[in-house]
Amino acid sequence: MTLTQPTQKQPAQRQPTHRQIERRRKLQGFTLLELMVTVIILGIITAFAAPSFNNLLRDTRIDANTSKVRSALTYARSEAVNLSSTVTVCSSTDYQSCDGDENWASGWIVFLDLNGDGDFDDDSDANPCETNIDDCVLRVWDPLASGASLIETNDADSVTFSEQGAVVAATAFSLDLSMPDCALGDRRTLSLNAIGRLQVSTGDCP
Repeated sequence: MTLTQPTQKQPAQRQPTHRQIERRRKLQGFTLLELMVTVIILGIITAFAAPSFNNLLRDTRIDANTSKVRSALTYARSEAVNLSSTVTVCSSTDYQSCDGDENWASGWIVFLDLNGDGDFDDDSDANPCETNIDDCVLRVWDPLASGASLIETNDADSVTFSEQGAVVAATAFSLDLSMPDCALGDRRTLSLNAIGRLQVSTGDCP
């Protein structure tokens, strides 16, 4: 008589859970279709974000250049009052003389202007400003960044402040600042009134 061994019952195979399936998918990485969809979405987002980013960069450059010009005019007026003397700001490329140019984008100097004529008169004897013997440079400013344009609208190449901080000029003093890629509302106009108060306004590019 032959005895047969009872067959062992195979354990039931458990179905993977949803969490296990997702985990396996993550371990396997992106499929080609998922990668293509991701690239397309990134391209769409970049296309919409690029103009806004460019506008942000342009606005940042405009604000930086505006602050630079404002600081020079404010400093000159403050020094005129502190030194009880006339102080002049003029366009300059060599930082040792006034250019006589209404285009201020290439740089400018602030100097002690003893006779208040708007010209830098220095006899090159290296006397410090404290001696009040001749004109001397108080501070210099480098050219504006990013190819900016800075034009004096009344063809003035300098502006002079009196001991009281008022503007010594027969006409108004106003500078128009703009960028090469100037858009609507990107122009800045820096104007000085008779008492030397500075005002910055926004306008469209020419």
